[in-house]
Amino acid sequence: MGAVDWRFKPTLAAVLQYEQFQRFLESEVKVLNQFAKQLTVGIRWRRSDRFVFEWRLAEDISSTAPDFTAGFQVTYNWKRAKKTKGISPFPEEPPPGAEP
Repeated sequence: MGAVDWRFKPTLAAVLQYEQFQRFLESEVKVLNQFAKQLTVGIRWRRSDRFVFEWRLAEDISSTAPDFTAGFQVTYNWKRAKKTKGISPFPEEPPPGAEP
C-alpha cells in the first residue's frame, strides 16, 4: 500500500492511494487466485481541531476486488489537538518571514 496527500489549502487536501492485497486463496479459479489492486482518490477537509471529513472513490484495477467503491469518513477527536508541529494532518503555516 502506498499513499500521498497534497494540501492545496490550509484545511483541504487531495489524497491518492494504491493498495494491493495478496490472493484470497489458492484456487484453480483464476479470479480467486489473483492479487486484488485498487486505486483510491479523495478529498480531506479539516473543519476544526476536532472534526475531519474525508470523501473517497476507489476503482478496482484487477478483476478480484469490487469494481467501484465510494466512502465517507468522519473523524472526531475527543480532546483538542495540541498545536505541535508534525502531529496534525494539517500543520499550521509559519508566519511570513519566520525562519524554518
